[in-house]
Amino acid sequence: MDNQKFLLIKGEGGLGNRILSLLSGIEYARLSGRTPVVEWCDGQYSANGENAFFELFKETSHLRALSSLPASTDVTPDVWADSLFTSPFEKISPVRAIKASKVLTLVSLMLKRLKGSAFSFQFPWSYRKVCIDLSRTDQPQALGVFFSFTEKFYRLRKLYRRVNDPLMHVRDELKIKRVFERELFLKADIAEALSAERKRLLSAKTIGIHLRYTDRKGSLKRAFADVAKTVHSHPGWNLFLVTDNQQVEAALREKYPDLLTVKKWFPRAGGAIHWDGSCPDKTAMAADAVKELLLLSSCDYILYMGHSTFSVLARCLSGLPPARVLDMNRFHLLNRLVLLLHKVC
Repeated sequence: MDNQKFLLIKGEGGLGNRILSLLSGIEYARLSGRTPVVEWCDGQYSANGENAFFELFKETSHLRALSSLPASTDVTPDVWADSLFTSPFEKISPVRAIKASKVLTLVSLMLKRLKGSAFSFQFPWSYRKVCIDLSRTDQPQALGVFFSFTEKFYRLRKLYRRVNDPLMHVRDELKIKRVFERELFLKADIAEALSAERKRLLSAKTIGIHLRYTDRKGSLKRAFADVAKTVHSHPGWNLFLVTDNQQVEAALREKYPDLLTVKKWFPRAGGAIHWDGSCPDKTAMAADAVKELLLLSSCDYILYMGHSTFSVLARCLSGLPPARVLDMNRFHLLNRLVLLLHKVC
């Protein structure tokens, strides 16, 4: 135990961001010989500071709770030495304090000023100040901290090659699926509820739709047109909808009365579900989100929103070929650029 090294993997944001980031952190921990410890204590998915991750997933011999952490200030990056459990967003400095080329800085500032731009609230590389150096595995500190806004498998490619890892030649989308299935196991009550929902909702061929339409709005008109075209091409298939907007659900149900959904809580103001402080049961809200994610990934055809990490994660977990998925935001070139920056930076 004295020589054991740990990686504290922090999570904030929506469920898609958290899980994609977590999967990257788990792989970095494996490649660097560290024990991964998960911390989702920010309060978005738990009411009283509980570690929301372990309300949803099991603790395993490979994935530990906070009680496994040593009491140590020997930490990297050193910005965490005095306050290990502060929010990463409070630690991230303005972009001018982070090493970046002038061109990238200018691009990021432009994106920040464009209203509605996905991820415009954070510079794509600003996470580096609060995240262990992903280009190395030889840091001597007993404790490393990992945080990112989304998955970082692109940045782990050199580490895979360095040890000739079996995942070295696997596409990033398939890495996400394999690591998820290898490492994350639902708690028994959630797994049982998911099984019941699968029997109720996915008993026949199903088109899964994810429409995020609160804080990140795409073109609803174009999305509905994609739905109509897909329904026309797959007569007799069921429709299963996942959305964060009750009005969108009502509008789609008016067109398709047999629309299938998971019954869940919606905020009155129409804001992002995980940011709303009026949620009566955040653990139940988180469990509903996990169930919807895995139900969506189990559909036979998926219409997703490429600017949403929830959508992207469901598509990756589905393992469906390109012909069976459709990005309803495929024409949003700005969103594609922002997502690319977040992936490679």
